[in-house]
Amino acid sequence: IAMENGMGGPDAKAKEKWLVQAIEEYFAQNANLHPDEVEYVLASILDTEFDTIIEDGSVAQISAVLCKHYQLCQEGRENEVLQSLTQRLPRTPTVAFPMQTDYSSDDEAEMQEHVNTQVSSQLGNLRLNGQNEPPAKPEPDEDGWTTVRHGRRT
Repeated sequence: IAMENGMGGPDAKAKEKWLVQAIEEYFAQNANLHPDEVEYVLASILDTEFDTIIEDGSVAQISAVLCKHYQLCQEGRENEVLQSLTQRLPRTPTVAFPMQTDYSSDDEAEMQEHVNTQVSSQLGNLRLNGQNEPPAKPEPDEDGWTTVRHGRRT
C-alpha cells in the first residue's frame, strides 16, 4: 500500500528491500514469535520509514501469514509456502484519502501573506557579522579631506 501511494520518499525502493531484510533478521534473532509481536514491528517500520499507518487489519493478517510461513520453512515444508504464495487472493484497489484541512484556499492565501510579512519583517531586522547598521559614508574633515578606512569586506 505504501509503495502504491508513493510513500517513503525517493528512497522507497531501497526501504522496501531493507524492510524485507529487517523482518527476516527479526525472525532469525527471535524464537517463537507471535503474530502480534511481528505486527508491532511491521507497523512501527511502516510508520517511521514509509509515513504510513494501516488501520484495516491487514498488518495483523500479514503478520500471521509471515509467522505461519516461517514455521513451515523451519519444518522443511517450503513447497507449502511456495504454493501459498502462488495462490493470489483477489486484489482490492487501495483508496487514498485526501488530507483534510480546516481552512479554505482563501484562508491559505491569507496565511501565506501573513507568513511572507513575518519573514520580511524578520529579515529586515537581520544583522550580519554583528553589524547593526550599514557602514556610514565617509564625511569630510574640517579641512575638506576625507579619511578612507580600509577594512575587511563582509
